Amino acid sequence: MSDPVMTVCLLSGGIDSTALAAMLHSRRELAACLFVLYGQPACGLELKAAQDWCDANDVELHTVQTTIPGAQMSGDPGDPCIVPARNLILGAFGATLAHSIGATRVALGANLDDQDDYYDCRPYFAGSLTAALQCADLDVTVWYPFAGLGKAAILQLAAAHSVDIASTFSCYTPAKGKPCGACASCCERAKALEVPE
Repeated sequence: MSDPVMTVCLLSGGIDSTALAAMLHSRRELAACLFVLYGQPACGLELKAAQDWCDANDVELHTVQTTIPGAQMSGDPGDPCIVPARNLILGAFGATLAHSIGATRVALGANLDDQDDYYDCRPYFAGSLTAALQCADLDVTVWYPFAGLGKAAILQLAAAHSVDIASTFSCYTPAKGKPCGACASCCERAKALEVPE
């Protein structure tokens, strides 16, 4: 049996990244998680959700603080909140952490439902970022394992790995510590959690 591929998981505290962390953890491939505070309005609530999962599963959570211009942008309710080059920046931070702890892969929860609106959630982007890292002499692969999965399949995977969905947090513009209920992230979450009649 081959050794597991040790992986750093970008953990935002949302459903997708938490399901991904849980899957990697069950496979004994999770080296550590990384949370990036980049100016997102929900960073405190997201960080708590990420830290709670890591604490419950005895996983080390690393944090990085930076600023991404445009992270505070908000559009009309329900529209995607696009932060330019976000996954480029997150992936690079993940790669440097992976390199420093001896891991060889960085995983992000980008999925099939993200790909229409978010160009950096498409599989070719992960491949291009991997190639760029190799040019920088980093033997680290950027991986989107959910690239072929929609939200419904990810929810099933989360359930299979005992993820408490209620403890995750997905909202771009929370108000008074609560999800706004109107942003694209809240709308996607509500749609994914709808119980079929």
